[in-house]
Order: sequence, then C-alpha cells, then structure tokens
Amino acid sequence: MLTRLFVIVGGLFVLVLLAALVVPPFVDWTTYKSDFEREASAVLGRPVTVHGTATARLLPFPSVTLSDISVAGGPEGRGGSLTQALAKRAIDRLSALKRALPKARGQGG
Repeated sequence: MLTRLFVIVGGLFVLVLLAALVVPPFVDWTTYKSDFEREASAVLGRPVTVHGTATARLLPFPSVTLSDISVAGGPEGRGGSLTQALAKRAIDRLSALKRALPKARGQGG
C-alpha cells in the first residue's frame, strides 16, 4: 500500500514538473508588460518602458525575458550611465558565480 502511495505522489510530481516545462511558452506574457514596467520602475527609481515582447519560463530556473526596454533619466535622456551601471552589475554577478561554481562542486578552496 505504501509503495502505491509513493508511485502516485511521484507521478503527480512528474506531472507538475512537466506542466512547469510545457505551459509557460503558451502563455501570452506580453499582457503583463504594465506589471513588469511598474515593478522595474519601482526598483530602479526611474520610468521603465517595455516596447517589445515578454517571455517567461519556470525550468531550469524561473526567469522573465523582456525585449526592447527603455529606461528614462540618463545623460541626454538616453539612460547611458544607468545602462553602464546595470551592465557592470551583471558582469560582477557573473564573475562571482564563476568563482563560486568550483567551490560548490568541491573543486576549489
């Protein structure tokens, strides 16, 4: 009886993972652009506009990808210094991740 319960729970878990992999591409995430704009504006403290599309996925890690984004308020209204700061932050995070991966695998000291 316990084995049957484990099989049922395992089967349900596999179905949930499969749904998390298959369903997001079929959802029109572009309808949520205003929500993404509002949250990004709140985080950055500057108006953010999404002109392009939005896509999302749940596996292997949750992520939202927005295309054609403009951030107001940089030099001459182009957002230059903010764009450079965000690029530097992204590079710093990738560098930290690159250093952390060998340690997480037990290869570094």
